[in-house]
Amino acid sequence: MAFSKVGQEDAGYIIWEFLVPTTKKHPPILYFRVLAVLLPFLIIFLLEVSLRAFNYGQNLALFIPTSPSSADEEYLRINRHVAQRYFPKGHFIPRPTSDRFLKEKPQGSYRIFALGGSTLAGWPYPNNVMFTRLLQRRLADTFPDKQIELINLGIAAINSYTLLDFMDEVLEQQPDAILIYAGHNEFYGALGAASTVSLGKMPSLIRLYLDLQGFKSFLLLRNAINGTTLWVKRSISSPEQDAKFPTLMGRVIGEDQILYGSNTYERGKAQFRENLSAILTKAKSAGVSVIISELVSNVRDHPPFFSNRSNTPSPAVEAFRKARSLESLGHMKLALAEYTKAKDMDGLRFRAPEEFNTIIHELAKEHGIAVVPMKSYFEAASPNRLVGNNLMLEHLHPNARGHQLMSRAFFDTMMKRRFLSDVWNFMRKDEDIFEGFSELDVAIGKIRILHITDHWPFKP
Repeated sequence: MAFSKVGQEDAGYIIWEFLVPTTKKHPPILYFRVLAVLLPFLIIFLLEVSLRAFNYGQNLALFIPTSPSSADEEYLRINRHVAQRYFPKGHFIPRPTSDRFLKEKPQGSYRIFALGGSTLAGWPYPNNVMFTRLLQRRLADTFPDKQIELINLGIAAINSYTLLDFMDEVLEQQPDAILIYAGHNEFYGALGAASTVSLGKMPSLIRLYLDLQGFKSFLLLRNAINGTTLWVKRSISSPEQDAKFPTLMGRVIGEDQILYGSNTYERGKAQFRENLSAILTKAKSAGVSVIISELVSNVRDHPPFFSNRSNTPSPAVEAFRKARSLESLGHMKLALAEYTKAKDMDGLRFRAPEEFNTIIHELAKEHGIAVVPMKSYFEAASPNRLVGNNLMLEHLHPNARGHQLMSRAFFDTMMKRRFLSDVWNFMRKDEDIFEGFSELDVAIGKIRILHITDHWPFKP
């Protein structure tokens, strides 16, 4: 039932008299209209205050005290639940590493944060194997009198949106340097261009969504929507359907045929460039040095997942077959070009295309930062410069030897650019850096690889 104009004005007078009871004259209708506009914001403000007072929801800050019950806790740690920002309820939520650091940065210390996805996090190995642990050991040996903190923020299935979202909180912790190894997850990582964990095709909307998660009232709305969606999904799906994708890798694939140069492909490229540029701009404004690495993949021993469902070979499969033939004839440079083409044409885009490395070099030059020539290190350590199972576990995750190479590549780049000091005295052999992880760590990695490669998309 609609109110008459007189009824609306009377309602306005009632609100006015309630807020300003001493007023003798009735307010102009403009005042009531202003109150009507402000009222929803007042309600949201009161809701936000109430939710914060009752500590609604999980604390999703990137860094939290190691012991929240202690007011004078000396250390901060990475919040194990921070990935809930990017994965709604109903999805498997990956966890970051357990790295911690001093709450108050010691004078004269050197603090480094590393940003990236599952490779940075050391998957499928336990934390002992990841290359940042090996890199920190190299740095500690080189500078025994200097306190060096290297905090690994790697999380599986995240991409540049997450890295950009982390930046403000990272910069608050006064880092001296930031290391980046990221780019493989731009299509299927959370909020990516072809992910099941998606908010559409508008980067500005996705960034707004991430900014709004700092408000408890927004989290309440998000959780209500996610809870309803999950209930509906469970009511119409069967256990057989859910069992088709028992791994996180299978669950995040929203579009399994992304043709080279297609709209989705170009969105992934644009997303990577824009977010990475914003990350480097933030770091530069804060006066923090950045080192970013090229991306490497298994090109020789991992054929394309699939690129179409027709009976004729796809361009990716044809390129892979041609590469095999060229390799058998001893034409290694031509074989490498065809292996790389096969990887770039693969419609299931879990391996970053070479255009992403081009973007890395272009933005590094624009912002004046160092690039780790990771491809050169992996190719130099591979037979005929063809990177395959000698350094990779499957399509892109390095084995233990690969992590050792990554640590050396970052170390050499830091030394060349004279990070930390103008004088570097590193005396240990590469083989000695393997101290710190065991055969059990390697065996755990093998078991996890067997599990993931026993399911789609590695198998039908």
